[in-house]
Amino acid sequence: MTSTQLKFQELDELSGAELDYQLAQAIGKKVTFDVKQGIVYHQTHQKLSPREWCPSKSWAQAGPLIEKYQVDLIFEWELKNKWTAMIDLKHKSHSMSALEAAMKTIVLSHQNN
Repeated sequence: MTSTQLKFQELDELSGAELDYQLAQAIGKKVTFDVKQGIVYHQTHQKLSPREWCPSKSWAQAGPLIEKYQVDLIFEWELKNKWTAMIDLKHKSHSMSALEAAMKTIVLSHQNN
């Protein structure tokens, strides 16, 4: 296991900037993690200032990833109102947030490839 890979139980505990950073590592996106501020940045253009990258909170950033990796999202009443995200029925994650569940599932799918 590489340093960027996490065990499932550790991944399940991630949220916010830590999850966004692990997602970036999994998909090969170049980012900077400002640990002190708890913000992940990405450079959209070299003439522009770095911008916050937070797909676990932003539908605008998460939507293209959900589409690209074909993530299915299901609201589960039986799981105490949690969201379930799945890719190919092989990779599954649960969270109170649809975006967090989807991003965790993308990370998980890259760990198992």
